[in-house]
Amino acid sequence: MLRGPLGDPDLRLVFLGGQEGPLPTEPGRDVKLVRHEGATTVAIIHDPQLTDDPELLEAAGAVALLAAENAELDAGWTEALQELERSRARLVRAADDERRKFERNLHDGVQQQLISIKLRLEMEAEEGDLSESIRERLLEITQSVEAALAEVREVAQGLYPPLLTASGLPTALRGFHEHATSPPEVDAVGVGRYPPEIESAVYYFCLEAIQNATKHGGRGVKVSVALAEEDGRLTFRVVDDGPGFAVGDARGLGLQSMEDRLGALGGRLTIATAPGRGTTISGHVPLRPAIPEP
Repeated sequence: MLRGPLGDPDLRLVFLGGQEGPLPTEPGRDVKLVRHEGATTVAIIHDPQLTDDPELLEAAGAVALLAAENAELDAGWTEALQELERSRARLVRAADDERRKFERNLHDGVQQQLISIKLRLEMEAEEGDLSESIRERLLEITQSVEAALAEVREVAQGLYPPLLTASGLPTALRGFHEHATSPPEVDAVGVGRYPPEIESAVYYFCLEAIQNATKHGGRGVKVSVALAEEDGRLTFRVVDDGPGFAVGDARGLGLQSMEDRLGALGGRLTIATAPGRGTTISGHVPLRPAIPEP
């Protein structure tokens, strides 16, 4: 920006940031110091001939000072964005940690207690000296406990599926819907294991999209899920042949929280749909290393 107008192809700017210390020098070159609010901010290392035109150097100094201030603002803005990204990622990890803790508590606590109660009731019904009517009532209670146990398992699965932790995304998605009337096809290309916050975000995104398709398209709707790792990103796409909807209604389908969750990891989602034409919901999450904590 300055070399051309000043006719000095070797001109350099040294941003000092108000710090005192040895001044930059170069053989055969002069130095113009630019001060701001009493502190030396920028040094212009230039051709000695420019010293004969102090007004031109002053103008160059003003431009250099503006460049320094812009650089400082840009650095501050970048740091603020990075801190926001770190903060959002911390919230995602904290939420996942809580999900896993609740899932373990249900599995190791409530679920095991229900299993124990069920076994004791069955043993009492089979071995106790009971009348037939009381035995039938015990068996009915056993069935109720079994139903409650199934609900606890479903809640625990929804909180944080053990398959996701043990085996990864494709297996978890297939496992959750393997007993469905029309389970979705899950196609995974080059998909491996990723940080827990990435796997859980993509898992719940796909789950939300599948459940929306089933809810609005009925039990006969066909749904497919495609996962792939490409160009340093984990991509995902959920396609259904359901009735579709107006794009403006998408935020009412529970996808806003998924968009926020993906956004916290630097991801994005897109929705392609129209009434009577099915729906395609896709997105990606970058697999670049997370910004380290300062």
